[in-house]
Amino acid sequence: MDWTESGSVDGTVALSSKYLALITRLGDTKILEYSSTTEQYHDFGVVIPGNCTRSVVGYERQQETFIVTGHVCHYEDPGQTLTSAGTQDVGDEWVRVYRLGARRRPSLVTTFPTPGAVDV
Repeated sequence: MDWTESGSVDGTVALSSKYLALITRLGDTKILEYSSTTEQYHDFGVVIPGNCTRSVVGYERQQETFIVTGHVCHYEDPGQTLTSAGTQDVGDEWVRVYRLGARRRPSLVTTFPTPGAVDV
């Protein structure tokens, strides 16, 4: 996905001093990597596609980096298309866990429904 197609940035979070996550208004998450040489974050082409992403955290375990995303989707009506208003009573909330592999490619480890997913 081309970054210009992802929409504007809705929020940011530092996963560690090495990575920075940008959440677009469309719900995609772009991961940037810090270079100590240039002292800047750089785009290395990792976008975790998603809809309704509202929060992102990261952690390292056994020298592997994991990214946890919280998704909250709200609907006008269960039979209707997703809306962006975010204030309706009916919706889905879930958490997804990704492993950022050696080639810096995220692979989905698990996903599960979670009330309060936005509080990841």
